[in-house]
Formats: sequence, C-alpha cells, structure tokens
Amino acid sequence: HFVFGSGKVVTKECCGQLLAMGRDCHAFLTEISFDAKNVKGKQFFEILTKNNEVWEICQANGQVA
Repeated sequence: HFVFGSGKVVTKECCGQLLAMGRDCHAFLTEISFDAKNVKGKQFFEILTKNNEVWEICQANGQVA
C-alpha cells in the first residue's frame, strides 16, 4: 500500500514479514508484481524507488507510517 500513495501504513507485522523474506525476495516480488509490460518508464522507476524506501524504513523503524 505504501507504494501507491501517502497516508498508507505498512504495519510492524508486515515489515517483519518483509524483512524475514529478505531484500532480494522483496525486490523480485515487486518486479514481477509490476511487470514492465503493464507499468512503463517513470512509473516503474517510481515503484522501484518506493520499494527501496519501504525496505529501508522497515529495517530502521519496524514500520512505515
């Protein structure tokens, strides 16, 4: 949900699951969920950027609010 807009929350539970699966798995799932055929150019780049933001915030704080 964090990827799609402000005001959304990724809970501590969700962050825990994300961190447990590992960064590579998280990145892979993001990439296949937003296949380049369906999301193009700048929008795909923004999704990948948010993917990294979510990971960093979860790793630092345990949740994204």
